Amino acid sequence: MKSYYSLIRYFNNSLSKENIVIGLIAISNTRVFYKFSDLKIKLISKLSDNKDDLLNFNIKKIKESLDLNANDQLFIEENTNDLKQYIDRLSIYNNGIIQFDKPIELNIDIDKSFFNKFYDKYIGEFKSNFKNRKVDLVFTNRVQNDFSKPLSDIIDIDYKIEKSIIPSLFFDYKLNGIGVNGSIYSVKCIDINSNRTLDNIQKDISELESLNFRLNKFSEDKVENPKNNQHFLVIDAYKGYNEKYAELYSTLINQDNEMYNVINSNKLEEVTATILKANATRFSELI
Repeated sequence: MKSYYSLIRYFNNSLSKENIVIGLIAISNTRVFYKFSDLKIKLISKLSDNKDDLLNFNIKKIKESLDLNANDQLFIEENTNDLKQYIDRLSIYNNGIIQFDKPIELNIDIDKSFFNKFYDKYIGEFKSNFKNRKVDLVFTNRVQNDFSKPLSDIIDIDYKIEKSIIPSLFFDYKLNGIGVNGSIYSVKCIDINSNRTLDNIQKDISELESLNFRLNKFSEDKVENPKNNQHFLVIDAYKGYNEKYAELYSTLINQDNEMYNVINSNKLEEVTATILKANATRFSELI
């Protein structure tokens, strides 16, 4: 017995081909199974740029079409072939925000139990995606190659500011880099796509705000132009499906925060050039 399955994808950007798998269709000789991830669709709707109405409209139409076949009653094999050909056509001609993979053949008869396991493997939900998140290598490489290495002998890299150094600071804090020459330049890099917990990341950001406020106060009688201090929070776009992480990233990039400038890691070369142009030296020499 042969069965078929097809992944359903949401394409956020037709040029870059960035996509999120939001659903699965499986066809056996006697049944049609399908399921969409409501959590992923909800997240996409929240983050999309006025595309949520179109997304939900398309999903509604797909469900209506599939519901004609995906029911508890058995149907003849010819209908299965017709549906397989229908998905074939969708995979070839659909160029919109929702697209179907070309159906893949399986030499088994899919049942509900197998379909559910298959769905968990290929689509899953937030918890399983969180466990599988790894270090963002692009982010890590940029931090090392575009910032840390070029400035390793010029400013303090991976420098821990101890609470005893800055008045009223009640915690130690590690920055990726800090330098000074007339003004203070500091950089903190946070990989939101790593396995760090949300609470841990939020604490890191909150303490960064507190640190920068105290650094600015500390620099008032230490440097010539304390009002020109530049603090950078480097964080890339969230790539997972956890709504809370996505909300945090959205808040960071849309807020107007006086304590730091939020930048993407692809801007680190510009930050490095700014520090080099300023002829900055080690912050540790200032204290």
